[in-house]
Amino acid sequence: MGYWSHHKPEKLKNALIKLSRNNLSNLRPHPIYEFFNYSHPTILKRLAFLDKIKKKYENFNPFYLIPTYKKIIKDISKRIKTYEQKNEKRK
Repeated sequence: MGYWSHHKPEKLKNALIKLSRNNLSNLRPHPIYEFFNYSHPTILKRLAFLDKIKKKYENFNPFYLIPTYKKIIKDISKRIKTYEQKNEKRK
């Protein structure tokens, strides 16, 4: 489900509901039938999962990670410079 489940769960939910209506899918198949014939979760299980994800990531702000990324990039560039300097000394 990836990006759409975390960032746009409502759009994904609407698309799943529309697909299930158009395909006349069975929303509550018998568990045994589901076990043997379904390769993916039912629409209702997917919708429940999206609700759970929405609650979990309700207040998630990805921008708090930016300082961490800047620190990692700075560290990597420092290591590259050190490596290049060592190679120059060997020549």
